[in-house]
Amino acid sequence: MSSSDKFPDWSAFSERNVPEKFELLSPASEISADLQRFSAKLKEAKEAVDKTREEILEPLAQQAVFVFKLSQALELYQADLQQISRPKGDIYRHFRVIKDQMQEALLNKGVEIIIPLGMSFDEVVDFVEIQHWRHHEDYTSETVAEVLEPIIKYYGNVIKLGRVVMGAPLEQETNS
Repeated sequence: MSSSDKFPDWSAFSERNVPEKFELLSPASEISADLQRFSAKLKEAKEAVDKTREEILEPLAQQAVFVFKLSQALELYQADLQQISRPKGDIYRHFRVIKDQMQEALLNKGVEIIIPLGMSFDEVVDFVEIQHWRHHEDYTSETVAEVLEPIIKYYGNVIKLGRVVMGAPLEQETNS
């Protein structure tokens, strides 16, 4: 005789109240919820890192622009500085050495100053803001005629767009 022949006596059991909102989650849904929480925390941390990186790189890029402008000023006033420094020492050389040291320090930290003078439009279009176009017969193609601010890269990635004046050939008149 098997045990299935004898049915249990249901009177031995008492009825219990079941919670109205009872939700049994599968392990997969619990893991999914954990992953969503982890993903949200990871996104939050990434945004904080990106903000901090931007806050650090922006002044670093600005310093690189200042080094470029110092270089331009030294080039512009080289003769004057050399003339006034003759009896006392070489002022121009002293400032040039300081500028070179500043540039070297930036380069050692991954900051590269790119001066796109003479580069073609296609080479720089994604890395510069064009401030003005200069049309003249001296230009045979669209090239960077003047650099107002250089392109600044950090470990190969552009962190500050350059500002340039583009040169282009004179426009040809068309006969209608």
